[in-house]
Amino acid sequence: MRLYTGKGDSGWTDLLAGGRIRKSTERVETYGTVDELSCNIGLARLYSADNQIVELLGKIQSYLFILGADLAAVSEGDSPRVTEEDVKWLENTIDGLTSQLRPLGGFIFPGGSEPAALLYISRAVCRRMERRIEALAQKEPVNAQAYRFANRLSSLLFALALLANQRMGIDEVLWVRKR
Repeated sequence: MRLYTGKGDSGWTDLLAGGRIRKSTERVETYGTVDELSCNIGLARLYSADNQIVELLGKIQSYLFILGADLAAVSEGDSPRVTEEDVKWLENTIDGLTSQLRPLGGFIFPGGSEPAALLYISRAVCRRMERRIEALAQKEPVNAQAYRFANRLSSLLFALALLANQRMGIDEVLWVRKR
């Protein structure tokens, strides 16, 4: 098995539903950010000892493959697409986790435990991914559910970071405005 093709040596890459585009395009940058998020989530999975969190992060990575494929396909074709049901899964998962969390007393600093810190980093990458999807949608057709998915996913990653710290007995550090 070869791990390279050489087809991208001139700065072009293949799209899933056919065609080639420059690697520097907004579309490639957008689905590249999806890949970056999946890598960060993989690292968070590695450092988490909580089975529920590890399982949820694995499901999220699977969804990110669908999102990446969705964004890499210009036409509908046979490419996987993020659906309204996928967004609903995120919302139901967030609601279920929120019921387990202590209330927050204000803005918090990202950090705490290693798993939570990695989830906060993942959330920041997710929010950048969301901005990339929005910027792409201003120029080219994008599945509307892809943007909704990214928006909800950042909330789920926040909930998971809070849950990781809470289950490890680590309090969040509140930001206190100083004048």
